[in-house]
Amino acid sequence: MWPPAELAGPLVLSMFMESVYNLALFLGIVFTSPLFMSIGAMAAVPAAVIVDWMLFGYVPSGLAWGGMALIAVGYFLLNVLPVPPPRPR
Repeated sequence: MWPPAELAGPLVLSMFMESVYNLALFLGIVFTSPLFMSIGAMAAVPAAVIVDWMLFGYVPSGLAWGGMALIAVGYFLLNVLPVPPPRPR
């Protein structure tokens, strides 16, 4: 069953945004590392919570703020700490 015609615009916009996200993710993996991009992709969760807070008045719980802080600290440490050399096999 096809969706109603008035949903065509939002669906096309969603498809375009998902394509841009996937392209950016793939390019990021090519130019950095899969670990860096996977931790960076987790930043989408705090960003979505903050946008919901600013646009819709959603007030995050203390656990949500704590989780967002842990994601930010992990991403910061990933960028600051040196990467150990790979172990020989």
